[in-house]
Amino acid sequence: MKNQLIVYPTDTVWGIGCDAGNAELIKEVHLIKKSSASKPMSILFSDFELLEKNINLPSIFSKSWLSSFFRLETSLCLSRKFIDSSAISESVLCGSDYVSIRLLDYPWCKEICTQIGGPMVSTSLNFSGDPPITSTESAKEFFDHHVQNGIFIGPAGEKCLSGSVSTIVIYNENGDFEFLRQGAKVDEVKKSLEVFSA
Repeated sequence: MKNQLIVYPTDTVWGIGCDAGNAELIKEVHLIKKSSASKPMSILFSDFELLEKNINLPSIFSKSWLSSFFRLETSLCLSRKFIDSSAISESVLCGSDYVSIRLLDYPWCKEICTQIGGPMVSTSLNFSGDPPITSTESAKEFFDHHVQNGIFIGPAGEKCLSGSVSTIVIYNENGDFEFLRQGAKVDEVKKSLEVFSA
């Protein structure tokens, strides 16, 4: 798995990823998606142990708050200065000042992150500009036609994909939050952020 691409179901849409430290595989993801190699990708973690091993989280974020936050189909963007690992390739960041992180508490995610020895790159399974793929049938067809070096993780045992885009929240240097993208659960996300303005 360490030297393969991975196609998998997230909580929102189908995704494609690989070892976050493998620049060549990250380049391959861009080629398959026909996306710009200068477009940053998210980093997917399987649990808090792996997250804390690679990201020096700001002290304002408790594990309980983050657990609730990541269950709301979200990504959190932090300054790249919080990266504390060589397991994350510069190819993921593409020169961005921020790193986008997700936590997906699924058994298959834990197994893959354990096998590759670190986090995964995460991006939607689709050609750039096309709608993200939400059905297993379409994901398998894309995989069969366009992914030469990869493994396909079926959705068995996972909850159904919501089919909506995830919400992306940026935590700025001044301690403020802003929304880069608003997904279906954005109202719940906004409510969860109220704790920081109390």
